[in-house]
Amino acid sequence: MLALSAVVCMIAASFPTIALIMTNSPDYYRVAVVVTQNIVCFFLLGSLLSLFLFNQIDWHYERSIRDELTGLYNRRYINERISQSLSNSGSRGVIAVVDIDHFKKVNDSFGHDVGDNTLIAVSNILKSFMGQQDLIGRYGGEEFVLFLSQSDSESVKTLLEEMSKAVETKASVMLPNPVTISVGYSEVSKEDTLHSLFSKADSALYMAKRNGRNCIIKK
Repeated sequence: MLALSAVVCMIAASFPTIALIMTNSPDYYRVAVVVTQNIVCFFLLGSLLSLFLFNQIDWHYERSIRDELTGLYNRRYINERISQSLSNSGSRGVIAVVDIDHFKKVNDSFGHDVGDNTLIAVSNILKSFMGQQDLIGRYGGEEFVLFLSQSDSESVKTLLEEMSKAVETKASVMLPNPVTISVGYSEVSKEDTLHSLFSKADSALYMAKRNGRNCIIKK
């Protein structure tokens, strides 16, 4: 838009000279100058306003799909993206639900500031393991959702184990409390819907918690 405005302004700037050459009249020259000024003002102001509006639209859109604290995608956007992926025939992948162990005790013992810092630290560590085709979002509270594009069972298990170890070592160093996570995950099948896929992953997460937490369960 700015480039177009610059071209238009350059063309408009030649109007007074053309008018003077063609008519040899100072009156036409003055009129051409006024017209040129109006055109330049119109296009420059229009361009600047358009840039401002586009930036505002982008800013509001990002806020609508991001979690305010962690900067990860929010629940609504994650649901939409996973639903779109499941609607594609032959879609593959893995969904994993991650829960920070004993998070309520963190808030109760150290306060909500430490709780917020724990969420941010864990989200940054989890995000560092995501590939370009993967999705990660904060699903609510201390729960995160990962949608991994890879479907090889061993690769996924290795990735989740490395992720869990990274949280335990790195987050605990940055915070006044040890941090571990429980993970439940499930592979996408042809029959899966958003609800059935989350149901399997949630069930696996529940089993991980019953098994003492700080573990990874597949279902």
